Amino acid sequence: MKSVTTYSPCPQIRVFPLQYLEVSIEGNKCTALTDSGCQIPIASNRLFDWCTEAAVGRVNLHCFGQDHVAQAPLVNLMVKMCDPASESECNDMLEIPLVCAVTDLGSVDYDVILPAAVVSALQAPAVSAVLSVGAQVMLTL
Repeated sequence: MKSVTTYSPCPQIRVFPLQYLEVSIEGNKCTALTDSGCQIPIASNRLFDWCTEAAVGRVNLHCFGQDHVAQAPLVNLMVKMCDPASESECNDMLEIPLVCAVTDLGSVDYDVILPAAVVSALQAPAVSAVLSVGAQVMLTL
């Protein structure tokens, strides 16, 4: 019998740190976790339980453990980035409307989970254009 030797090099594993950003949601400064696998924004009921009475619907969340489904209300919230270099109230930043699920996130490290596409939209620079047809009109997109 011949002996068989196999060599299996250890695969390279890349670990990326969690990415957080400061946002303002309905005037409340919050810490957001960026999640590339998240399909809808999820807000903590610890901070946003007050708005669930104005829910626009409900959603089943399947992301809180295997075979575990949590039902959460959907609410309309306005979110904008906060400039970490400024202590201001985030006034000059782009604000976008979101429909968010509100549930227990099970963490005090962050207050909201935002899909990567939402974070990209918040970080995109505002575009301004000036049109002059008789009178000057300023448009901000």
